[in-house]
Amino acid sequence: MIATAAAWLIARGVSARLARPLVIAAGALLVAAALLGLARCAIGAHDRRVVADHELRQSLAEAIAVAGARAAADAANASAELLARRRDERLKERIDNAVKDHPDAVRRPAGPAVGGVLDELRGR
Repeated sequence: MIATAAAWLIARGVSARLARPLVIAAGALLVAAALLGLARCAIGAHDRRVVADHELRQSLAEAIAVAGARAAADAANASAELLARRRDERLKERIDNAVKDHPDAVRRPAGPAVGGVLDELRGR
């Protein structure tokens, strides 16, 4: 291969002394260019893998954070519901006790202020 390329250069007027080193230098340049292209492809593939891995880790961290926030919100909601249920039970117990303790007062009509409060309590 080198001899063929050197003969071609000699036929074009390059001296025989320079033809062989020129062919070797051109071959070395081609090999270097191929290696450079291969390195760029490898670096690009590595960069894509690094970016994909980073995005995966980031989305996983976001999913964990969302799940934690959702669990905390569910726990807070359950706690608020439990407190409301206990409050309603205590209120109902107080109303029942008031009815038992003062049956004659229950039969009398309530005033406008008390009537509004009782209507609201009955609505719960």
